[in-house]
Amino acid sequence: MFFPYVLISGVLISQVWSLANPSTFWPAAAPLAVRSPYLNSYLNLITGANHANEWPQHWTEDHIVAWDLWISVDGEYLQLFGGGGGPATNLTNIALTPTRTILMIQAGPMDVNVTFLSPIEPDSLVRQSFPFTYLSVDVVSRDGREHDIQFYTDVTGEWLSNDITDSVRWNTAQKSSFIYHEASLSSPSSMNEDGEMALDATLYYATPWSSSVTFQTGDAAVARPMWAQNKTLSNTQDDNYRAINDNWPTFSFAFDAGNITTSSTLMWALGLVRSPSIRYRQQDRYPYFWTEYDDIDQGINAFLQDFEDAQNRADNLDESILSAARDISPDYGDLVSLAARQTLASTDITVSKAADGSWNSTDIKMFMKDMGSSRRVNPVDVIYASVPAFLCFNASWAGYLLEPLLDYQQLTLSQALYAAPDLGAQYPTALGNTSPPVNESISNSADMLILAWMYGAYSTDSAFLRRYYTLFKQWAEYLKNVTSASAGFVDSDGLDNVNLELKGIIGIACMGKIAEAIGQSDDAGDYESLAQSRMSSWQSSGSEGSHLVSTYGNASTWSLIYNMFSDRILNLSLVEEDTHSTSARSDDAGIFGVQYDSTVGQVAKSHWTMLTAGATRNTDVRDGLVLEVHQKASSNASAGNGTTLGGQASPAQGAIFSLLALNLDPLEFSSSSDGIEGSSLSTTTGIGAIVGGVVGGVAAIAVVVACAFFWRRRKQRGHHLAQTKATEYSLNRSPENHQPQLAISHLPLVSAWSSDSKLIRLMPPSQDTYSASTSGVSSSSVISSEVDTATQLRNEVENLRREMDQIRVQTSYQAPPEYELDPMSGSSSEGTLAPSVPGKWSR
Repeated sequence: MFFPYVLISGVLISQVWSLANPSTFWPAAAPLAVRSPYLNSYLNLITGANHANEWPQHWTEDHIVAWDLWISVDGEYLQLFGGGGGPATNLTNIALTPTRTILMIQAGPMDVNVTFLSPIEPDSLVRQSFPFTYLSVDVVSRDGREHDIQFYTDVTGEWLSNDITDSVRWNTAQKSSFIYHEASLSSPSSMNEDGEMALDATLYYATPWSSSVTFQTGDAAVARPMWAQNKTLSNTQDDNYRAINDNWPTFSFAFDAGNITTSSTLMWALGLVRSPSIRYRQQDRYPYFWTEYDDIDQGINAFLQDFEDAQNRADNLDESILSAARDISPDYGDLVSLAARQTLASTDITVSKAADGSWNSTDIKMFMKDMGSSRRVNPVDVIYASVPAFLCFNASWAGYLLEPLLDYQQLTLSQALYAAPDLGAQYPTALGNTSPPVNESISNSADMLILAWMYGAYSTDSAFLRRYYTLFKQWAEYLKNVTSASAGFVDSDGLDNVNLELKGIIGIACMGKIAEAIGQSDDAGDYESLAQSRMSSWQSSGSEGSHLVSTYGNASTWSLIYNMFSDRILNLSLVEEDTHSTSARSDDAGIFGVQYDSTVGQVAKSHWTMLTAGATRNTDVRDGLVLEVHQKASSNASAGNGTTLGGQASPAQGAIFSLLALNLDPLEFSSSSDGIEGSSLSTTTGIGAIVGGVVGGVAAIAVVVACAFFWRRRKQRGHHLAQTKATEYSLNRSPENHQPQLAISHLPLVSAWSSDSKLIRLMPPSQDTYSASTSGVSSSSVISSEVDTATQLRNEVENLRREMDQIRVQTSYQAPPEYELDPMSGSSSEGTLAPSVPGKWSR
């Protein structure tokens, strides 16, 4: 639960976020920039780590994506976040909402809020598809006095490649109202990735322009010490294009806030753009935002100009979700805050080009990467798990996810009688699955029918159902002729159990609903009768009184019957009320959850656990399941009890939204409803229905949102900005390791290379560096030999530090919040575990 807050007549007391009330929810990793499969970074929050000296990591946990922020208070520089090795600040608290991570920091006499806002925009495909995130900072004097305040921030080319010997190019573009750095690989490789990082992306770092802003590109070991000493940058560019780790070129901004007691909000925007973003069959597809913007300058300008409105929309969205979530369970709001960005950032929203080169804005398709498990494209089992989140934010998004799967299989009807599990295994290339496995045919076909009706029921898109009716019926006929009792059929976890049989039955029932919705009454009657008949047999043979079995005829087996959730959310009424209450055996729970099937050892999967929480009608069981997942999510004393099996950053965590999705009501179906072919699909949002009457009370607002209000109210009081004229400085070169430490003549070097930091990477195998090209970008080249020598030494020391710390990363860094519980052996690499604590998590 988030830390408490005080509300007096609607005004928050300023010390709401003080050390006296630390957050009780402190996950092992916090989302920072989480907007797409490749703009996806986290911050290590493991207890005992020096968080101010931790580099953000790509979601894979083994690659630094350098990004840092510094503050100077009365001439003393301090690091707010990042691994630059400078004097650290005190992270007093952290707060998470569905859209934001807020670091609450004490920097000398100043209290600082550093906010990472990754917008979720249910009402705008343009904004939702724009892969940018906000970094903002607010400060207030703790002693009530004015202080001289400056800021520094930078990023490096590490966002562009997993191989830091790759060569990069960059440029700085200064416009009338904003300025941005852009960087890309010198030799990009379209539609390819390495280490889960795109090799065809362009990195952008932007901020509003004013006379208080200075900038610089060049060596990290020069830019940071220059700012630390002078509190400004040189407004110059380095045109010596080179490898990412060759004197670590950085793209920097500085801001002089002047003598203030409270700052206005400062903001920067970080983006990672790929265009085209998907190759579907033989067609290149592009981010949807291009239908609105003629060039990236327009997009960046719009994003910067939209900041205040984006904050307000995020306030409203966070308030709505958290109010409704905490009405269900105090712990539940923390889980949806972790799951929201993680789920949606696995997707790309795309459009195609018409023959004349114009954008075909009605051809909208969404693609999902199976993050944390594979590179599969639109994995059906993961969409099935995550669909509660998509229904909650905008049911139309579920349709956009299904569209490419259905479109491809509509064209290949003769290839298989059953549904494919995905569109291929090489995201972002979606060539289709030409050999779908027959052993998973029941699971995949039932999943697709259930998903199709979920989308249909919550969007009333009859045109969609008609367009693919022949395909749906083909899969339903396949399910009609086979059962899971037939040898060899399994679900996506490799299990043949009563849960798989139930999914097949629900799939048939959904086909009946699809037929009914579009006026195919004979088909509707046939499928509904068949589903009812099979359901009667399933309930009688699958129940052993106190629980449902996993294996027919074996009373000692049991399973989480999470597929009941589909019956419940779709109001199918196939499963009896009493059976819904026995969907899980709570007496078998460990501290971190219930194993998902008794036949596989003590392995728990949080996505199936949360679907089961949505399936049960027993609120005690529901709350117990939520508590167990929450206990794992907030277990950060180390990298975790046991070993993570996989599933880092998985979109399957959208299953956490199952309890909120139950607040949705299916819409009244109209056979004349417009379909997916029209843009109207983008307006089917679910947030209002989720919230209902809960949002009415101001007192129900989450404390994090309240803190954001507090900062915005106070930013108008007691501040004045000293406008600083930009001054030219000469560039120095920087070291050869990651983010050289801030080190100038009067700064101690001990803290700069402290071994306390845990987030540094192993250097990848060396490769030939691409030849660096040059362009006519202005540069300063005055570097003394004395500075060069010191710089090289700093770089070599920092390289050693990064190598050592990266080794620690691979053994101690907890995955971003995507869990799955593993067999408990009673011990782990962390030491002995309590006997009741299951061991390992992923997904």
